[in-house]
Amino acid sequence: LFTYGGDWAYAMAAQTLTSGVVGGNQYAVSAYFKRTADIGTATANFKVEWLNSGGTTIGTSVSTATFNNTYGANSWNLISDNLTAASGAVGAKYEIIYNKAAGVAVGDIFIDDTNLDVVPEPASMILLGSGLLGLFGISRKKRS
Repeated sequence: LFTYGGDWAYAMAAQTLTSGVVGGNQYAVSAYFKRTADIGTATANFKVEWLNSGGTTIGTSVSTATFNNTYGANSWNLISDNLTAASGAVGAKYEIIYNKAAGVAVGDIFIDDTNLDVVPEPASMILLGSGLLGLFGISRKKRS
């Protein structure tokens, strides 16, 4: 669980993947946010820096999904978005970036359960489904 407020202004590192990222694939970013007070014009977005095999940033994606004051106070809200990895990416640095508003204090925003996952491709889902149907057919044929 992360608590942010007070003098925060830019980024909180949530997760770094040093391998397993494939350039051009889509990745889902998500986290639960809660505000305990009026946060005015403060906002939080997801930012992913796509890394090459040497760990150098080769591209950056920022989500359009934003946590802001429009979400009800004292309740957890799941915010998520899909971002596409830069061509040649093999790793990623996942952050939550902030635009601070005057008067926001420590404990005004809470973040929990941050996540960066690959979005399954439709072809993979079709392959999985056809495999399951094949297994069902074989088991049904054995019963006959």
